[in-house]
Amino acid sequence: MSAPDPFFTNHFSIGYNDEEFLLQFGRMYEGQVAPAVVFTAITTPGYARRLRDLLSESLDRFDLDHSPPGTVTQ
Repeated sequence: MSAPDPFFTNHFSIGYNDEEFLLQFGRMYEGQVAPAVVFTAITTPGYARRLRDLLSESLDRFDLDHSPPGTVTQ
């Protein structure tokens, strides 16, 4: 199985039920009414927690390397 081509995303949404998390990644630009979803991932609560931890650790390392921390522009 080969990895898909990377894509830029600036819109995120998360949903969940008793057994799984639905993570959607998309793009939204000025003038659009709704984002264009480019990728959807479904995972378990355990893997969603691991993703949260990895993202938090990466952001902490990024903040140490890039002072002051960046802000998101909308």
